Formats: sequence, C-alpha cells, structure tokens
Amino acid sequence: MTEPMGKLNAAMHLAVSDTFASMAFMDVVPADKATAPRPEENLFWASLLIHDPIQSEIRLYMPEELITGMAETIYSGLADELGEGAKKDLIAELVNTLVGRFLGEILPPNRSFQLGLPETGLMKGAELALFDQSWHFVADGRSTLILTATELNQLQRLGTDFVI
Repeated sequence: MTEPMGKLNAAMHLAVSDTFASMAFMDVVPADKATAPRPEENLFWASLLIHDPIQSEIRLYMPEELITGMAETIYSGLADELGEGAKKDLIAELVNTLVGRFLGEILPPNRSFQLGLPETGLMKGAELALFDQSWHFVADGRSTLILTATELNQLQRLGTDFVI
C-alpha cells in the first residue's frame, strides 16, 4: 500500500470510528474485505454526492440488524416502534457526518467542500455493488458495514498528498 493510500485509509477509519462512537456509542474497526453481506440479508444504504472540491459519490451500507440496534440506542425506542423512515433518516445522518469528517481530514486546512443531500434505500445483500474504493468495518464485533467511493483519484489535483 502506498503512503498516500495509507493516509486516505487512516482518514476514513478515523471518520468512521469517530462518527459511530459519538453518535451511537459503538466501536467500529476495519475488517477484511472478504467480509460481505449474505445475499438474502437486508441492507440499508445511504448515498452522498460530493460536489466540490471534487466530484465523487460515497455510499454507506449497513445490515438492517445493525441500523435497528443503533436506532433503538439513539432514539431510546423499541425496534417495532421504529419505522423504515426513522432508520433511513439515521443512515442519512451517519453518511453525512462521516463524509464531512473524512473530507475535513483529507483536505488542506481552510478548504471548504460542498455536499449534496443524502439519498437512502433498502436492498438485499445480493444487490451490493462496490465502487472504485471501498472500506469494510465491523461494528461492536459482529455486524459488517461497508463504505464505497468513486473518483477519489481527483484528490491529487487539490494540492493534497493523496495520490491514488
């Protein structure tokens, strides 16, 4: 792994672990990329476009079991009382927060960025398609979550030390 890729991965790991620790009081650690959802498993997903200073898309995929547990913790509610909308709102907030933290880590100081609005959905594990760059994590030692991104190679033109 090149040094810039190591820094990029470290920035994503920090953004994910900080976001999940502060929002859901959950430990999240990097996992082996071979860890994939079961084909029949329900996954919630959230997609966020980065408009400036690069054009990219980052997606977060989480098993339904994990997002339900997080929603119960955050909203102090029972799983049956939390609808699909509350879970989609939660994953949208998670992706928005972690992408903001990630960009804050990798961009030069005082460099602003512009994000789109998160889009969310629910799908089966068999439908999962990864982009150019992806990261796999294990939350609380059991559930796998996946982040995937496009076009991060554009970072090199911003004066960062990330060359992909």
